[in-house]
Amino acid sequence: MNSNRNPDRVHDYLQRLPAASPPPALRLRVLAAVAAAGGRRHRPWRQWRWPLGLAAAAAVAAMAVGLLRQMPVALAPESALARSQALETRLLAAPAADDPLVAAGIGALDADLAAAYRRGAGQGELDALWEARARALEAGLVAQAPLPTRI
Repeated sequence: MNSNRNPDRVHDYLQRLPAASPPPALRLRVLAAVAAAGGRRHRPWRQWRWPLGLAAAAAVAAMAVGLLRQMPVALAPESALARSQALETRLLAAPAADDPLVAAGIGALDADLAAAYRRGAGQGELDALWEARARALEAGLVAQAPLPTRI
C-alpha cells in the first residue's frame, strides 16, 4: 500500500517539511506580472464567450425557422376575383345563361372595372368592384336555379 494515499500519513509528511519563506523579491515579481497582464488573470473561456454566444443564438434562430416552416400555412381567403371567375364559369354552364338582366348587371360592372383599371384605381376600389361582380353572378345563379316543386 502506498503511504501517500493515507490522509494521516500525507498530513504527517507535510508537517515534517521545513517551513519555507518566499524570497523577498517574489511579491514584487508577482505584482509586476499582474500589472503587465493588465491586472487580469488569463481566462481562456473569455475568448470563446462571444463566438459561443453567437453560435447559440444562430442555433436557436435555425430551430425557430425550422419550426415555423413546419407549421401549416393558413389558407388565404378566396379573393373576389377568383370567386368571380369561378361563378362566371358556373353561370355560363347553366342552361339559361343568356338572362338579359344578369348580363346587363355584369356588363355594367365589367365597364366599371375596366374604367377603374384604366385610371389606376387603388386595390381597395378594385376589390370592392370584384366583390360586387361576384355577388351579381351569385344572384344570377340563384335566379336560374330550378325551384323545387311539391306534388
